[in-house]
Amino acid sequence: MPESIKQMVEHLSTEIRSKAGKIAEDRDFYRKMYLQYTICGASLAALTTFLIGAGQILDTKALALLALATSAAGTVIAAWGANFRHREMWVQKTTVLSHLRELQSRLELAKVRNSGEISQSEIDDLYEKYQDTMRAASETWRSIRDPQAGGQAAPSK
Repeated sequence: MPESIKQMVEHLSTEIRSKAGKIAEDRDFYRKMYLQYTICGASLAALTTFLIGAGQILDTKALALLALATSAAGTVIAAWGANFRHREMWVQKTTVLSHLRELQSRLELAKVRNSGEISQSEIDDLYEKYQDTMRAASETWRSIRDPQAGGQAAPSK
């Protein structure tokens, strides 16, 4: 295989691995945030219910006030979670990561197939698929972050 093709293969492989590593970190962050917001919101809702019940049994207004506070905090947590859309971002990053891993696997297979000979057209095809994956990831990210725009970024002024 000519040296320039080897360099192209190595460059593409490095680029895919690098991007996959960053996206895996992002995916893990969004998964963690989704779980934290979900558990925190559910915990505050459960605590609110308990405080209301305990306030009725003990006939004390202090627990009712505390229940109001936990209910308000739960509402704020739910609004933050809805605004940042961690679950959607987690799913989006997982999908992109899956596509990148598939591309890396195809590239590795192409390297070992036919005694390591990879044609220029195979490299071009894999690179085009990589670019398509990254374009689709960007469009999906925009549609998650700005659903009112239907996936279209707001025009810059």
